Amino acid sequence: MARNAFDAVDQSFLPIAPYTDETVVAMMKALAHPARWQMVTQVGRSEAVDRDTLKRLFALSPPAVSHHVTILRHAGLMEVHKRGRERRYSLNRAVMLGLAQTITERLLPASCDHIRTNSEHGVAVSLRPASAS
Repeated sequence: MARNAFDAVDQSFLPIAPYTDETVVAMMKALAHPARWQMVTQVGRSEAVDRDTLKRLFALSPPAVSHHVTILRHAGLMEVHKRGRERRYSLNRAVMLGLAQTITERLLPASCDHIRTNSEHGVAVSLRPASAS
């Protein structure tokens, strides 16, 4: 039995999409905290960042950085790359694209012809209404 919503996400394998409702909820809960959302958006702008950069960018203590990164990792949204004593963190872009795709598929009806999947860039949504047939 999972101790919390984040433990419910199977970390051994996350398919690209679609995700189960339980997995989507766990990911959204991880993203719902302002500090974690800022971490994800900042880390997503670069290849990877180290722990000192995260501490400096968000004025967080080492335990706070570790706590937030752990939650993001357990949700499958962030990856850690270890080299010796150095740790670098990166956004799991495949999982983020899968999350976006799953949300789009669940919230918008299949008849919306203005939603297109682009294999190179993931899901693209036009703000124009679907044309009448």
